[in-house]
Amino acid sequence: MSAGLGVQVVVETDPEAEERLVEELFTAVLADIGADAEDHDVEDEDEDLEEDDERVVLAVAVARAEGKLLGWASLLGPDEDDPGPTVQWLLLSREIERIKTGMYDEHPATPEEIELLVAMTKAAADHARDAGNDAVVWSDPMADLDAHVAKALGATPDEELGHIWAFEDLASVAAPAGLPAVRTQVATEPTENLPDGTDVITIDVVDTDVELSALIKGRRAMVEEISHHDTEPEVVAAAIHDLVGKIRELNPDVRTLQVHEYDDEVVEDAAELAGMTVAKQLHFYRLDL
Repeated sequence: MSAGLGVQVVVETDPEAEERLVEELFTAVLADIGADAEDHDVEDEDEDLEEDDERVVLAVAVARAEGKLLGWASLLGPDEDDPGPTVQWLLLSREIERIKTGMYDEHPATPEEIELLVAMTKAAADHARDAGNDAVVWSDPMADLDAHVAKALGATPDEELGHIWAFEDLASVAAPAGLPAVRTQVATEPTENLPDGTDVITIDVVDTDVELSALIKGRRAMVEEISHHDTEPEVVAAAIHDLVGKIRELNPDVRTLQVHEYDDEVVEDAAELAGMTVAKQLHFYRLDL
């Protein structure tokens, strides 16, 4: 299948295809970071990528231009949470940036990226249809790619996954009245295992199980998960504002903070109480075949 601009998409069903592609990805990473390769633990990144989803890989739609790998879309078999096959994609350029910086690149999708993803997703979906499936689903919480692909292919929002909450201007953020006072412990992890220029601030709320870590790069801070157990949303909201204060103190150039929430009512309520706004609603998109 041709995706235009000299791009070819080929569906591979070899069980080891994805593993070979991951190796090819990290060869590209090392070539890109050059002399800084010693600062990046490629083996750990490889394990993280491979452990991202343990479902059976039914097929992989691989995109190349003049032999150069551009990305792939894996068709994953069903599991107890997803009764139908799932398409999970990777764009080489964005993945290289993630590995180099420690954060996903959230710049708006380019026309070239959309065209490439549509071609890969369609190829994977066609394979699923030919195998007797009546639908595929996908999601991509790190950017706006999922919605663009859905629009191009006629997919519809299916299951809601959660939200990305944000403070768009940390300098103007003030804690709402009525939040409880919390005692916290702060850790700033050493950056030797992180890409250059990337920091981490971790907040632990004393006498609770609340913990949140912000990954900081440039003017952005991102919390991928808030850990909690048997805790009121008000306490989590107070912890978020404690984190805001520490970011201002330790990384004053940071302008935005995002918190990822995946179908978690406590974190959702906490983000609302903290005064955060929804930057993105997360969905699975369903494409009927």
